[in-house]
Amino acid sequence: MRVLDAQSQGKFLIVSLLQAHVLDALLDFFVRGTGNPYFQDYIFDLELRRLEKICDVKDSKFVSFLLCFSKRPRDQSAPLARLTLKERLDVAAETLAEAELTRRVKVLQYQAMISTDVKEFKMGQVF
Repeated sequence: MRVLDAQSQGKFLIVSLLQAHVLDALLDFFVRGTGNPYFQDYIFDLELRRLEKICDVKDSKFVSFLLCFSKRPRDQSAPLARLTLKERLDVAAETLAEAELTRRVKVLQYQAMISTDVKEFKMGQVF
């Protein structure tokens, strides 16, 4: 974790495997404002990027993510946090609703877990 420029429009950077409970806790604090003393004055936008393998762990079953929460003053013209997801380098980032962002992260994690286990399909194979 790293906090950049906490005084003005700061950024909070996190690299995480982003299991469901971790994502929910981060969204709870930054987007929903639970336990966040600055929530009344600031909006925290989220840029979420899927990272390529950053280490040589052959049997890793999780995808790594870079999360960047950006603080901005609360404004009536844009009262909600912007949540964006960038899955690959060659694809533009998408702005998503919170529920869709959570669903997409879960799908990416499930795909990573299953694809490392499945080497070859066999007739009658059950998962």
